[in-house]
Amino acid sequence: ENLHVVAEQIHKNNIMTSKVRSALLYPAFLIVLLILVGSGIGLFLLPKLADIFNGLNMKLPWYTKALIVFGQFWGKWGILITLLFMVTLVIIILLGIYTKTGKKVMQKILYSLPGVNKLLFQSEIARFGFILGSLLDAGLPVVEALDSLSDSMATKRYRDIITTMKVSIEEGNTFATTFEKIHDKKAFPGPIRQLIVSAEKSGSLSETLLKMSQLYEDKAEITAKNLETMIEPIILVLIAIGVLFVALAVIVPIYSLIGGLEPGR
Repeated sequence: ENLHVVAEQIHKNNIMTSKVRSALLYPAFLIVLLILVGSGIGLFLLPKLADIFNGLNMKLPWYTKALIVFGQFWGKWGILITLLFMVTLVIIILLGIYTKTGKKVMQKILYSLPGVNKLLFQSEIARFGFILGSLLDAGLPVVEALDSLSDSMATKRYRDIITTMKVSIEEGNTFATTFEKIHDKKAFPGPIRQLIVSAEKSGSLSETLLKMSQLYEDKAEITAKNLETMIEPIILVLIAIGVLFVALAVIVPIYSLIGGLEPGR
């Protein structure tokens, strides 16, 4: 039975981790794509447009002048800036994956992002409920179950909290007393604490934890979908604004030039 619990644990962990990663990778991919497309336009199109407009003896609108200045700057420094950005991004990602300090900083950043912090919270609560509930249901003592759980949590924030919980329970305290010792109240909001405390008193802790896990797993799935749905329009709006700005900066001077060449003007 314990082997079945471990196998189910791994399967659920993989599913939840995959959901979080896919929800984070898609917006990140769109943002990087936006930066690369913008860099490409800046490197290959804007310098040529700047040369063309500089050769015209005409009054240019402010946005065209801004485009010319940016085009000249990007034509000179764009490749270097793009390379530095890509190298810095790779270094940050590697530090965030492979170093303790990097992971800690990365997790703090992720928990500060709207939408992402909600997804991480729901995923961790779902993981907490499923693993602890399954281990208790399989007959493990609470202390041993918490010891196994602390290694299974995805973020340091929750690993530290579970370690504190384990020490408190080991001292003979109830979950009600244990939650009072946890300073990070946002990690386990009031309703969740009350649910666990009530379940402990009624003797239905494992069953309640498993139900709570399913509830928050469903919430995490909805949040992941909403996050993708929310980010995509923002990226598209930014692209549309950029395209509109370039189009106005190019078309308006050309239209004025053509109008000035018409007979009778």
